[in-house]
Amino acid sequence: MTQKKPAIWTPGDWNAFFGFGTNILVNLLVLTGLLRFVLKMPDPIVFGRILPAAGLMLFLSTLYYAYLAWSLAKKTGRKSVCMSDKNNVMRFGGDLWLRTFEEVAKEYPDIEHFHMFVDALTMQMVRAPEMFDVIVTNNMFGDIITDLGAMIQGGMGIAAGGNINPKGVSMFEPIGGSAPKYTGRNVINPLAAICAVGMLLFEIGETQAAKLIENSVKMVVRTRIKDLAAGRMGYSTQQVGDLVVRNL
Repeated sequence: MTQKKPAIWTPGDWNAFFGFGTNILVNLLVLTGLLRFVLKMPDPIVFGRILPAAGLMLFLSTLYYAYLAWSLAKKTGRKSVCMSDKNNVMRFGGDLWLRTFEEVAKEYPDIEHFHMFVDALTMQMVRAPEMFDVIVTNNMFGDIITDLGAMIQGGMGIAAGGNINPKGVSMFEPIGGSAPKYTGRNVINPLAAICAVGMLLFEIGETQAAKLIENSVKMVVRTRIKDLAAGRMGYSTQQVGDLVVRNL
């Protein structure tokens, strides 16, 4: 399972970050509890049998997600792929990620690649988000990076994500979670849910329909909405949805 969470900056006078025309696609590896299980094994004989299998699975996982990052870059016309970790502290896992990343990069000479420690990456996302196209990282760092991306693009109300299962059912959703205090008030920003539909269409090959939704959302954000926060958009939830439909 992998998660994709795009962060899009669109020009607009009301948000200082809107002006780069930047669209960052963060691809994060969701690991299972296998390592936690392995580290709890008390029997050294069993531990010795399981650990190599765990290492093989981790290698295959990092290899798969490295290839996926470049395939996404090519498919979406991106110019660079960044791999982020904390290899200067977390030497075991980070070293595996970095070596795999560099090996796969040799097969894509037309796409720039670079490595950045996650703490430096979060600073650069605030200072110069336009330097990133595709970011590949693990689940722990990816969750941090994508929440930051959501906030500097305008908030959770605009943030969509996809849990991609290449061999089965995938799920697309707003990444902000629930907000019970707004239930029934018709003030929630619906753009994250609408953008999640756009991601779904892109994944199933309906790229033209996905682009129509993306362009309509950009138009509404640029020209109509006063603020992305719930209750401050200048429109109700339903009205914002109607604006997107009219601009398709």
